[in-house]
Amino acid sequence: MINVQATGQQAQQGASLVYAVPQQPQQVGIDVNGDGQPDIMVPVGTQVVVQQQQQQQTQPCVYQQQPASPMVAPQVQISNQAPYSQSRQAYPNPYAQSQPQQQQQPQVYGSQYAQQPPQQVQMSAHGSKKDGKKDDDDSSGCCACCACLLVVPCCAALGALLGSMFGGDIAEALGDAAGAIGDAIPTLGEADGSRSAMLLAFSLVKSIICRSRKGILYVSLRGQLYATGSKCTYKGCDLKDGLFVNDTVACPKHDAAYDITTGVPVRGPGLEGLCTYRVEERRDGKVYVDIPKNKGMWVQGETVAMAKRDPRNKQGRTYIIFTTLDPFVLLYGIEVLTSSTVVNVDTKGKNITIEGPQGLRSQLDYDKCLYAAGADPVVPDVLGSDADNVHFLRTAEDATRIADSLRVGHKVLIIGSGFIAMEMASALENKGLDIAIVGHDRRPLERILGRKVARFFSAGLEANKMKYYGNSEVRLFRYTKDLHGEASSGDTVNGCELTDGEVLPVDVVIVGIGADPNTEPLKGVELLPDGSVPTDQYLAVVMPDGSSNDSLYAAGDVASYPDVKTGDLTRVQHWDVAMQQGRVAAANMTGSSRPYITSPFFWTTLFGRSLQYVGNTGGREQSEHFDDVYIEGDVDKCNFVAFYCKGDSVVAAATVGRDPVASGVEEMMNRGKMPKTSELKLGICNAEDIMKRLHKLDKEKPKRLVRRIAESEEIADAPEDVDSSIEDARQHAVSFLAMSSPPPLHVLVTGGAGFIGSHVAEALLRRGCRVTNVDSLNEYYDVSIKKEALRRLEEVSQEVGAGYVFHRLDLADASAIEKALDQQQVDVICHLAAQAGVRYSIDHATEVVGANITATVNVFELARKQGVKKVVAASSSSVYGDSSTPPFKENSESADKPVSPYAATKRSCELFAETYAHLYGLDIIMLRFFTVYGPRGRPDMACFKFIDAIDSGRPITKFGDGSMIREFTFISDIVEGVLAAIELPRRKEKGVIKVNLGGGSCHTLNEFIDTIETELGRKAVIQQMPVQPGDVFMTSADQGLAKKVLNFNPRVSLHEGIHATVGWYRRWRTEQGGREVSKAAG
Repeated sequence: MINVQATGQQAQQGASLVYAVPQQPQQVGIDVNGDGQPDIMVPVGTQVVVQQQQQQQTQPCVYQQQPASPMVAPQVQISNQAPYSQSRQAYPNPYAQSQPQQQQQPQVYGSQYAQQPPQQVQMSAHGSKKDGKKDDDDSSGCCACCACLLVVPCCAALGALLGSMFGGDIAEALGDAAGAIGDAIPTLGEADGSRSAMLLAFSLVKSIICRSRKGILYVSLRGQLYATGSKCTYKGCDLKDGLFVNDTVACPKHDAAYDITTGVPVRGPGLEGLCTYRVEERRDGKVYVDIPKNKGMWVQGETVAMAKRDPRNKQGRTYIIFTTLDPFVLLYGIEVLTSSTVVNVDTKGKNITIEGPQGLRSQLDYDKCLYAAGADPVVPDVLGSDADNVHFLRTAEDATRIADSLRVGHKVLIIGSGFIAMEMASALENKGLDIAIVGHDRRPLERILGRKVARFFSAGLEANKMKYYGNSEVRLFRYTKDLHGEASSGDTVNGCELTDGEVLPVDVVIVGIGADPNTEPLKGVELLPDGSVPTDQYLAVVMPDGSSNDSLYAAGDVASYPDVKTGDLTRVQHWDVAMQQGRVAAANMTGSSRPYITSPFFWTTLFGRSLQYVGNTGGREQSEHFDDVYIEGDVDKCNFVAFYCKGDSVVAAATVGRDPVASGVEEMMNRGKMPKTSELKLGICNAEDIMKRLHKLDKEKPKRLVRRIAESEEIADAPEDVDSSIEDARQHAVSFLAMSSPPPLHVLVTGGAGFIGSHVAEALLRRGCRVTNVDSLNEYYDVSIKKEALRRLEEVSQEVGAGYVFHRLDLADASAIEKALDQQQVDVICHLAAQAGVRYSIDHATEVVGANITATVNVFELARKQGVKKVVAASSSSVYGDSSTPPFKENSESADKPVSPYAATKRSCELFAETYAHLYGLDIIMLRFFTVYGPRGRPDMACFKFIDAIDSGRPITKFGDGSMIREFTFISDIVEGVLAAIELPRRKEKGVIKVNLGGGSCHTLNEFIDTIETELGRKAVIQQMPVQPGDVFMTSADQGLAKKVLNFNPRVSLHEGIHATVGWYRRWRTEQGGREVSKAAG
């Protein structure tokens, strides 16, 4: 728990998010008859009960499908106003089902709510509660990681809000929450003549939009059929034409990606998840999909635009989500400050100063702050830029103002040669206007996309009779009243003089020449030459001394972050990037260590053609990021892929008429698998081959059964004798209890305080699983590191509302296991506990035998006695011994020739697995890990020892000449493999599957050290020693079985993994007071 102070007042312990937003609408409209127009108006905060025809009773409105962790909001006093809440209790869990008790009604001050507090609407599984009562059994606790302050929010702040509520991941409830926000993408506005935050439309009401018999996407994935909505929730594009990879489907136009199995959005601009429908295969061999037959309904905000949205429909449920401002923000402990402007951010004092509508100023302290203030249009240094008919495009209000100023026959001059200028020209085509464009580039976008692709934009302008003046700029605006004098109020520009002296007559001028970061309130930060805020890979702000400020983060248009491939600071001004950065920043502000390593993805539609662009060519004045452009296809026919090359590497790609190639290129870039420039130029590989390679990386390209229900012979309506709960779902549109969720998977994780175990346990919790964690907390290395991992797991469990319990016990003690775990009723055992260390085992063989073999046998005994049929256990690449026939296959005979006690114990555990599988029918998967590294790793591991020593200027010990080869595997890839094994359906046949999990490429020890040196910017001082007993020359994994069985595809390259690990290590070392890793090791 962290105390939060505001205006000198001591706050309650807890977590909060503080937003500054303009006034919220006081009423919303409800469309009852489905004609798209509001039929009745109701105040915000009013409960709506929808009763459909021939329905005798209504079911409660449901706020969120999965229980959310209540958060304790702090008491905040602003200026001389009354405190926000005199006594704020944790907001009740909507799904607690015990007897209610009285809870004090909170009030909101500082907006229209100060006059009359709105009704609090709480939704539960048994009924709506308007009386402010809460349930006794609400014991899920408080997230309370820190007080988070989101200053002047933009798209990045919206992403951060969603990310912080759901632990940085797009959790199950995100679809519901984002659906409540609706389609109102926040835009910067003006309040009291100064910059203000964007409007977050939490006061919108979300409605039920029932699916008809059409619009369902069927996907067969690893033998299982899934049914989801077939339309992207961002713009409604048909997903049947999208990219299917990694259990996801990506929109072919905008790269919005969704998990096929859950409908959860995982990337891109889609805020809301896809509807998912229950699929059942009957004994008659037919497949039935439950599709609710309910009438659609629209609920629309009065003052905020909202497009109709379908609710997340998990397992066939249909329901109404009714969200007003106050229950939503109270549930997540969010303070909303309306009509407030941030005027100062004090990075040293960790506080901000805000100015209210009456000019009163107050101060708020913070523990974590996200600075996401966006950018302002660049104003040309030309006399007359403030004339009435000179417009700048940034906000929705700007767009409206421009549209209102245009008349048929007007001469319109657009200044700029970038995307904003081209999009404006495209938007104005066929409007009866005389349009000219003036830009620095010889051709539009030539500096960004190159000369060859620029022909595409030039052709669009010429086809629409728009003249482009390249290599030019406006030198002077001429006025109606005074051709060369200064403009007075009401003056308008009637001519623009170019640098060559030519004068263009104009009626309207639109300026789109870029945007400057809004950093005026930020103090104590050294800005980059372009005015942006430097950050590290975790989006923490880099201070003048080079250190990362763990309490201050930046995202969106204001932030320059290190490019994962080049390390160069890069600023990308696109709202999708801002959204993703907001999510990453939120995860790191709430305790994660997630680097931002996503390739930027941009899309636009120009003159009726869709252009997609992935990667980074450097942007303004930075064309040195690429030295060649290779074109596949025909630019003149608007069907091409442009590959931007730097040396022999592809750094970016642009496509027109080739969807979804750009999404495929993005995926290959993120995995580090893009073909070389030479392969493209020699004809060895093309865009089609890239897509084929991508799908080969997966075990199976999901079969797209893109059939509408009316057209399908395999999908039929459920017969009349179906389960009554399904029929109830059809008849009662708002029934929440029509289908109950299956209980969460209960996984016993051993070694859950260790390196791999803690990562796996956290991932399981974030997936909604119930986790029982067992660890001995031995002193092999610093126990405080393990305790920190346990503290983190406790916080995550409270954050996501998942069941979690920890037992400290020695797995070698059979009686202790039986006593602690006898009544657990576990579904799967994930056995990751072990005494690691090849060299350690040589001098401690007896200890290693007990910790590894005895403990593993006891785990198998526990599974046998409790009837747990599924066990996933960790083995090691060391079982292959000193094999000389790479890559190592699971059936290799070398696995029976271990060269160290540690390897022998791991092979023994595999043999015991064979025995228990044969005798008791256990389904056991043994995962052979190959040299795992990454954040939160053990301090005795070579990776951390090298990083610590090189960073501190101390010598490192290198055994041998550095030519030994290892297949290094980043921790996130290992976690994905373990989760895939846990979730793999139980096999009918007896036996053990032994599966390699490796990083996908091998590197010498010298290459490993070189990569660390490059990342740290320092050379290593090397002390060379002879190769040690137990060491092997090579490890190399054959991953054919892993791909076939687990759909395993490692994504993180060595460079990316070391980049992330070094960043985390430096932050960890700062938290530890700079002590060396060697001193932390046991």
